Amino acid sequence: GQGAYQLKHLSRVFLACYRVLRARRDPRAGDTRARARAWLSQRAALIEDERLRHAFLDTPVRRELMGET
Repeated sequence: GQGAYQLKHLSRVFLACYRVLRARRDPRAGDTRARARAWLSQRAALIEDERLRHAFLDTPVRRELMGET
């Protein structure tokens, strides 16, 4: 649905911002990634099923934001 699209889109926006800031060696890169991690963690915490929660976080974009790449 639209909610899933918005989640996917916002993850990509966070990642794009993080990558640009990091490439420019902007000190805000770390804060941007931390905010993305917090947002993803909050969203994931709402998913009760462990398998579904893992699937939610197990995308290339989200893994990079969570620091798993």
